[in-house]
Amino acid sequence: METLVDEPNAVGLLNEITRVFRALATTAAALAGEGLLLANEDMDSRLELTSEECAWIAANPVIRVGMDDGYPPANFWDENGEVRGIDIDFLDAIAELAGLEFEFVRLDSWPEAVRSIRNREIDLITCVTRSEEREEFLVFTEVYYDYPIAIITRSESEFFSTPSAVRGRRVAVPEGFVTHEVMESIGWDVEVMRVPTIQDAYLAVSTGQCYATVANLGNASYLIPRLGITNLKISGVMPEFTRSRFAVRKDWAILAGIIDKYFASLSEVERNAVVEKWVRLDVPTATFNWDLALRIGLGIVLFGGGILWAVFWRNRQLRRQLQERERYQSALEEAHDRVTRLSEEKTDLLHMVAHDMRGPLMTFQTGVGLVKSRSQESGDADTLTVLQRMERQSEAMQGLVNGLLDVEAIENGSRRLSLSLVNMRAVVEQVIESFDEFVRRKKIELEWSAPVGSHKVMADRVALRQVIENLLSNALKYSPMGGSVVVRLIEQEDMLQLEVQDNGPGIGPEEFPQLFEKFSRLSARPTDGESSHGIGLYIVQALVSSMAGKVWCESQLGKGATFFLSLPRV
Repeated sequence: METLVDEPNAVGLLNEITRVFRALATTAAALAGEGLLLANEDMDSRLELTSEECAWIAANPVIRVGMDDGYPPANFWDENGEVRGIDIDFLDAIAELAGLEFEFVRLDSWPEAVRSIRNREIDLITCVTRSEEREEFLVFTEVYYDYPIAIITRSESEFFSTPSAVRGRRVAVPEGFVTHEVMESIGWDVEVMRVPTIQDAYLAVSTGQCYATVANLGNASYLIPRLGITNLKISGVMPEFTRSRFAVRKDWAILAGIIDKYFASLSEVERNAVVEKWVRLDVPTATFNWDLALRIGLGIVLFGGGILWAVFWRNRQLRRQLQERERYQSALEEAHDRVTRLSEEKTDLLHMVAHDMRGPLMTFQTGVGLVKSRSQESGDADTLTVLQRMERQSEAMQGLVNGLLDVEAIENGSRRLSLSLVNMRAVVEQVIESFDEFVRRKKIELEWSAPVGSHKVMADRVALRQVIENLLSNALKYSPMGGSVVVRLIEQEDMLQLEVQDNGPGIGPEEFPQLFEKFSRLSARPTDGESSHGIGLYIVQALVSSMAGKVWCESQLGKGATFFLSLPRV
């Protein structure tokens, strides 16, 4: 019959063997000379059967017990055709106490035993594992004894610290056992080799047909020597125990209750006495080998000395490395301080220059404007041309100063936006109007389209105008003389999108990562000598992000560029 696992227990092989057999030896000594526990005259008072149970026993005095070739030492047929083992001793005691008669029916295999009790050709099977599938047609008793589950391999195989070492190997599993299901439930990934019986599993491992099998420790210690197999060993222990139960046909659940009453009446000493009768561990007496002990001791001393020397040498290396790292860290901190001071000095210098240039530039622009108006009145064309050029250059200088101050304000956090409802269409139209002279001078055809009505976004009015001015200024500067610029305002579900499209030289794909970087200057140049400082788009992206919007560009070389500005609608 089958025994397998259904509850985890993580203990090692040696501890389990020692615990089990120490308990068995103790109980055997306690009961020496008294014979089997079943002979006690007071046993019949233990069951305390109910009237219903007594009536059932009177109606069903003979219980048919199915037995295949057996699962020693739990149960087996001896050479005289008598069934023997741990289970039989327990059943004999139950029969005497309860007035039952157990009739043993010999079957060809374990699967036949399962089929027979399903068809109610027999009434009870022993040493069986509970499973959900079997509970459909069986009623199980409580566990009446358990054993560790051993991993059995050939003698030359290694010992396993964990059962997972068998993963990927071929493992012999007796036909009809739930071994494979249990291995899958605990995460084993093995190749299953089905065999008729547990004896065939041991022989398959011994002859090299498979790598291992699993069995409870009691079965392995009893059966392997009696099969005459000398090349097998216990290589490890699974983190599970056998949980042996009796099982009766589904409609005879009352019989399972009677059997449970018997096992509940037993003390641990009495129960172990029956088990120890069939399972013994012979431990040979060993003599102390002084030569081996000296060799081991010398090896330990040499090994320990080697470890101490290695630790000392490694510590010296680590000390040197630590000193070197401290020098590098000190040098890095000093360099970082220098870079920080230089950066602060650069920022202070830019701030000072930008502020100090604002006043002279405004005076210069005012003077140029005054002289320009007088030259227009006098009709001096040459002077007027020079003055116009000076005016454009001073405007470029003013744009650079304003840009530097904007960058500084953005980076130090002093520029704070005030968001409110802004009519985006109106702001775009104001910006387009401010570039009217620029558009006429370059003879650019500017196309503007927008949906009818007021289209409001949540934004900072000054920042929004600055963003649109930068985008339109770029489009006009990079468009050729007589080119075209298209400005479109488009409604989307929850956004307003502004598109500014030019027909300039375009932007190559390798330059896109630099497009919105500070002081980035791409290969394309303005078409009429206009200035480009590389900070306009950096400011645009910073301001748009502060207003919860997005800005991006799409372009192909030779086909112009289109910049997109998207802001949340109200």
